[in-house]
Amino acid sequence: MKPKVEEENVIYDIYKNFIDIKNEYRPVNFWGWNDLINKDKVKKQVGYFKEAGAGGFFIHARSGLKTAYLSDEWIKNVKIATQEAKKFGIKCWLYDEYNFPSGYAGGKVPALGEKYWQKALTFSVSKRKEEFADLISAYSMTRGKVSVNLIVNPIFADRNNYIFKKIPEADIKQEINNGNDIVYLFVEKAKTGSKYFNGYCYVDILNKKTVDAFLRYTHEKYYNNFKNEFGETIPGIFTDEPSILYYPDFPENSLPWSDDLLSLFEKRNGYKLEDNLIYLFFNIKGYEKIRFDYWRLISDMFLNNYTKNIYSWCKNHSLLFTGHFMYEEDLVEQVKWSGSVMPHYEYMDIPAVDKLFRTIENPITIKQVSSVANQLGKNRIGSEVFGASGQSLSFEDMKWIADWQAALGINMLIPHISMYSIYGSRKKDYPPNIFFQQPWWKYTDYIFDYFSRLSYVLSLGQYDTKILVINPISSIWASYSPIEEKFSKEINGYFELLIKELLENQICFDLGDEEIMLRHSEIKKDKLIIGKSEYNTVIIPPSINIYGSTLDIISNFLKNGGKLISVKPLPYMVNGIANKKVEDVLVNGVVLDLFGKLKKGNYYKKFDNNLLDFLGFDSENHFNITDKSGNSISDIYLHQRSCKGFKIFFLTNISRNKKYESNISMPGDGDIEI
Repeated sequence: MKPKVEEENVIYDIYKNFIDIKNEYRPVNFWGWNDLINKDKVKKQVGYFKEAGAGGFFIHARSGLKTAYLSDEWIKNVKIATQEAKKFGIKCWLYDEYNFPSGYAGGKVPALGEKYWQKALTFSVSKRKEEFADLISAYSMTRGKVSVNLIVNPIFADRNNYIFKKIPEADIKQEINNGNDIVYLFVEKAKTGSKYFNGYCYVDILNKKTVDAFLRYTHEKYYNNFKNEFGETIPGIFTDEPSILYYPDFPENSLPWSDDLLSLFEKRNGYKLEDNLIYLFFNIKGYEKIRFDYWRLISDMFLNNYTKNIYSWCKNHSLLFTGHFMYEEDLVEQVKWSGSVMPHYEYMDIPAVDKLFRTIENPITIKQVSSVANQLGKNRIGSEVFGASGQSLSFEDMKWIADWQAALGINMLIPHISMYSIYGSRKKDYPPNIFFQQPWWKYTDYIFDYFSRLSYVLSLGQYDTKILVINPISSIWASYSPIEEKFSKEINGYFELLIKELLENQICFDLGDEEIMLRHSEIKKDKLIIGKSEYNTVIIPPSINIYGSTLDIISNFLKNGGKLISVKPLPYMVNGIANKKVEDVLVNGVVLDLFGKLKKGNYYKKFDNNLLDFLGFDSENHFNITDKSGNSISDIYLHQRSCKGFKIFFLTNISRNKKYESNISMPGDGDIEI
């Protein structure tokens, strides 16, 4: 929709760019180098990308590679790929690792020694005296009666409770003689010899020295050979699934660890973590504060030593930094593998996610990355897409997946994967293989042209919303234990249900990360400003914790006339400690009981009233879409943008088996063009 006063040359420019789409909006495929790399094949395959309408490729070292990674021969072939890309007018992007997760430089970093290897905190329960090289602390464990000093979380109500007593190592034998179990808390190092990690292991990316070594072996190697192309034919580099703890290499009851953790924790929080490690695992009274402090520090270490470190290097070397993090699918997995993901997107030029499989589940990840991009003015939002969807993936499947992601904010597609070779088991490497070996490859330009035009349109202007939903990651910090994830998963379940409720009512919204709000928010009259975005309504989802800084922001927001909606169960803690101030602030807004829970853990909508009523929306001031009977259509998702006086509406039907005849109404006046 456009107002009548809009100049015609703006329309002309948009139409022209829509037809003659620029390469920057075209898909950029992962190009899996997975065999002996031959210069003639490299030249030919670069041409295939151009023919298919791709805007370029990421050179991705992959399983099956026979040319030594980062060797002179490797660099020679990257140069050939760069030259060919330049000839065709497309881009040669870099990928920073051999396979994934990023950080170990194909084995070069762990080869430097044990101090670079990843470490984990774990525990063992035994009735014997055990020897551990890196024992941090020990506790006697005695069965006890229910008491306020014992396990207090309701989810443990049906379990036998225990009394824990910290003991010096010299007293362990006596406690065993008294019939008590001993809980040993110790640090375990990753073991070398992994075939996947080229005979070594994954590394400690919470340690800046580790990441500096990674930069030295990988990024500086590329810079020394391609500095004249950085920012030109080579626009950027992709980091893939760095992990604060690579769980396949450690016991299930493990947590991230690093050599500096204890000293940094005491310096920041004023008490010793080593005296409180038991709280990270067992729900002893007061555990929430310890876990909140632990995970907040872990998250900051990852952010500062890995992401900000690499971002700074890239910025100083004219390289765009992009990529995604491991297991972003929900809040619980984000905590386990990254601590928190949203703060990292501030320090990425093109923040991105990974959406595997032939599915459109879990909208949380994309709403997180698109929200930070909206708030901090990052125009492109990437998605590594189609991986593990199977060789039978069709163009129809691709469009269904890409349209759903576009409605959530994605405007740069990174198709996974185009294989240099499909010989032997290589064809089974997270297919589909989206490349010349497929009989349909010669038609790929049709679907790539569609993706490119959609990416262009959804890169125009600014995402249009006035609603902010607080991201409740700190509630997961305060509740998560590797031996009991149930309560944390319940918080995530409520959050996902709320997000879907908004999406299914065509309500545009952003998510607010509390760390980003701490650095970038301000109150102006009745608006909450975060970077370039402003909101008149804040929603607090079901949660148990909130930052003190966020509570202050919300309090000021309410005092200035802003609208607050809190959905039960309400947070009752500030930074991991129960605080009545939370209730005192939240009751000044609207409090809703929207959700209930079935015995088997299935969530359902408890409140029958339309959420639009509580948000103050009606058909006159809200985009509205109904079927012929006047019923809302939950399968239709909306993405709305404002651009130079225009309103852009992108609608997609996420159902694979339902089609709708619908009536659409929207606020404003002007001409409508479809």
